[in-house]
Amino acid sequence: MVKKKEERKRGKKRPRTDKGDIVAEVEHQEEPGVIVPMHEGATRAPEDFREPGWMLPIQNAKDDTAPFGFVGADLKEYMRSANTALKNLFEQENEAGGTSIHSKEATRLRDAALSEARGHELELATDPDTSVVLENLITTMTPRHIRIVADGFMGNLFKLSCHRYGSHVLESILVALQGVATQEERQQSSLSRPMPSSGTVDQSGHGTLRTAHELISDLTEELLPTVVEMMQHPFATHIVRTWLVVLSGQCLDSAGTSASGNTTGIASLRSKRSAVFRTRIAHEASSCARLEPSVFPDVLQHVIATASQDLNGRTIKDMSGSPSASPTLAILLGVASRHGRTSLLDLALDGLVSASQKSDSGLSSMDRSAHIETLLRDQVGSLFLQSCLAICSDKTNDLFWVVYLRGRMCRLGSHVVANFVVAEVLRHLTPEQSLEGNASPLFQALQELREGGSELVKAGRLGVLQALVERCGAITFARESNQGSSSSEQEKEGKAAKKRGTKANSLADDDSYDGQVARAVLCAFGFDLEDKTGLSNVVPVILNVKTVDDWAAFQTGVQARVEDGPSSSARSLTEPKIQGSLLLQSICRLTYPSNDVVIRSLMEQQSIIPISRSPIGVHILLSALASPTTTFKQRSDITAKLCAELHWLADDKFGSRATDALWERTDGFTKEKIARISLEHEQLLLGSPYGRFFVRKLNLGLFRKSVGKWKVWLKDNLKPCPDPLPRHGQATLQKKQIERDSPPRGLEQRGNKKKPKLGHTDKVLDDILSAIK
Repeated sequence: MVKKKEERKRGKKRPRTDKGDIVAEVEHQEEPGVIVPMHEGATRAPEDFREPGWMLPIQNAKDDTAPFGFVGADLKEYMRSANTALKNLFEQENEAGGTSIHSKEATRLRDAALSEARGHELELATDPDTSVVLENLITTMTPRHIRIVADGFMGNLFKLSCHRYGSHVLESILVALQGVATQEERQQSSLSRPMPSSGTVDQSGHGTLRTAHELISDLTEELLPTVVEMMQHPFATHIVRTWLVVLSGQCLDSAGTSASGNTTGIASLRSKRSAVFRTRIAHEASSCARLEPSVFPDVLQHVIATASQDLNGRTIKDMSGSPSASPTLAILLGVASRHGRTSLLDLALDGLVSASQKSDSGLSSMDRSAHIETLLRDQVGSLFLQSCLAICSDKTNDLFWVVYLRGRMCRLGSHVVANFVVAEVLRHLTPEQSLEGNASPLFQALQELREGGSELVKAGRLGVLQALVERCGAITFARESNQGSSSSEQEKEGKAAKKRGTKANSLADDDSYDGQVARAVLCAFGFDLEDKTGLSNVVPVILNVKTVDDWAAFQTGVQARVEDGPSSSARSLTEPKIQGSLLLQSICRLTYPSNDVVIRSLMEQQSIIPISRSPIGVHILLSALASPTTTFKQRSDITAKLCAELHWLADDKFGSRATDALWERTDGFTKEKIARISLEHEQLLLGSPYGRFFVRKLNLGLFRKSVGKWKVWLKDNLKPCPDPLPRHGQATLQKKQIERDSPPRGLEQRGNKKKPKLGHTDKVLDDILSAIK
């Protein structure tokens, strides 16, 4: 039996025109009634009596895209043309060397654009086309124009912060206000008179324009009640980041180019500029005199206190896994910890900070938090956890090691995400006794590396090994710095012993942390410290990130492939790895004899050409030459090894870097030896695209004519030797000394203010008046 086809109700059939289009016939059209909001307990109207769906979202769409209205077509076109004209003028000004005609014309064009935009700043800031134009204008505005635009945004800051395009404009205003506030503070200190306060009325009856300090304070008061909501918003969270950085007095002009890490918050700021543009701006800013940004200690303390009250443990846990909220929360925690407030950090780490401040009894038996375990393996949460551990005290990091990492360092270190957190903890481990009175956490980490380090090598996660090398090197450098008060005779004897390379007989006899970490790294790769022949392969084994057994089997397979015929796959497998090169460079900066294992391996290679011609391997040679811990004998051996193949090194793109570094870091006698070797292969070097530059640097033409005149030329054109690479932990130690010697910024403002320095004219007037008296 065939089932009857179900008929669908189409309603009245609509006639078609000749072209086949449907003509809509409306038999009865009712006027739309007034939309009345529903009250509590009211029942929703049936589907037939509701308003049409195409009528309801019109107002909502307008509020989302243009909350302050749309920009007129004429104004939008004018702003576009003005922006294009300004760009062309600035490009012409740069090419012409900054002529005054172009500067005046650009100023007039900018003022005309600002006058046209007066009263429409909010609409322009939320338009996808004109918001970029307004951002470009902000970078060229005078301080007064910046204050006028910022004053026009007041009262609508939350809407601007939550808008896709308006948030970028508001962020640019914050950056500009920081520079204006810095200028105002310097002018106030030089003139020694108070700034006009907001709300005052002048003789003409008009209100006084607020200063940049007052605008930032009023901005804080307006946004403070919604700070938690803004931190979780995908657009407003960037405003909170910039806002916190401005209040804490960090420079924002080169945001995004700083390498200060997650603790400062600069690296978490967004930027529409390209990397080339930001690098150029940072270079220009560093070349000129920079002013210290203004600090707002009282306002910042108020923000931290309000955020501490509004944020609870549940909210912090939810935000720690959010891609948009976690970087902002990390900046807030860093700023709060620098001001002595660790309550939020304690909530983020589930009580680890408060537990580390208590007595040591029972701390090692703390239960692991499921939240921390999740953050360890989460792609977003691990970054937040790493930022938190970077600002924690050493005691808190030691407790984190005991509770979460001890006994499973290699297993977590081989994880694709958790290895970064493990490396961050290892960079802060202390050599003091553990909580139970046993070995120090650093010694325990070295012991685990010796036993299970092969798991890290096979997984290719060498960040944990490099973190241990850097930490041990930093401890050794700190101890050497603390012993700097010894007698001058002992210092001379120590320097002479270090120069002769007789500080320790061998790596096995070195009991310092440098020696321990070097032995642990070799054990992780499977080396036998008693096998001198096997240690000659330290550089190729570590550079290719393989264990000794894997390297031997790999070499056998490569040899078989070479005998069968050349293969691109075989060549690609022998390419050095960046992780291995970085680890070898870190070992080179350890003290003697810990670094000698790398230097000896370089010297025992049949040829230095394969390593020097690699863009990754050549940095090992550069690090060995520039390391401050390289002894005189080691540097002499490296020089002799490079001079034996000098002409082949100078003939390569990357090998020429090694020859340049060798020339810059040698004495006059060695420079003459290098010139004689290069003279023997002058024709080869002149025919090379890289060697001819080396010939020009050595001035071989003058050397061929007269060695005496060449020595005079060398003496006159002798450049100072480049600075050696910093020791492990040297930058951190210097930063701590500066922070310890100088008072916290913002606190010195509350003390007695120094009298402003008198200018030359004031001094002359004082001398004249004193003579009259």
